[in-house]
Amino acid sequence: MKNLKSVEHIWSLVCKNSSIDNETNNITLFNLIERITMNAPKQEIDKIKNGEAKGILLGMDFEVVSRFKKLDKSKTTAFDFRLRFLAPSGKLLPVQAEQKIAFTEGIQNMRVRNRFSTMPIIEAGEYTISVEAKDVGESDYQEVAKVPLEIMINSQENKAEIRKVVAK
Repeated sequence: MKNLKSVEHIWSLVCKNSSIDNETNNITLFNLIERITMNAPKQEIDKIKNGEAKGILLGMDFEVVSRFKKLDKSKTTAFDFRLRFLAPSGKLLPVQAEQKIAFTEGIQNMRVRNRFSTMPIIEAGEYTISVEAKDVGESDYQEVAKVPLEIMINSQENKAEIRKVVAK
């Protein structure tokens, strides 16, 4: 993975939530997430396997937080940023975030926080959050990081913990 001409990707993480201290401007990340275990009714898992449903919509608040560093401190810099979610099979999920980021002159570091409240789950395994960026004026995004997120599904006989089944 490579950096852009204008900025360097430092890190990206998944967490439950974050907070920025007003006095120090430091960020605190709460409950870093590496794995999610969800309970789903057996009949709903069978529907996904049989092609009768696209997946299960997991209702959960979480954030993807990224840090970038500007390479030339003396000028204003802008870039486009996006997150894309991929299932273990490589299938692109219908969840993403996209925004334009601008570093003003004198600002060297930038944190980007993206909040989500749901995530479609189509299978158990290691999902990937692709962190992508491009300099303004460039046509193609470059992947600057991959954040793994393991999803485990426990099959249950009741529907108590299922949020929604995504219709096909």
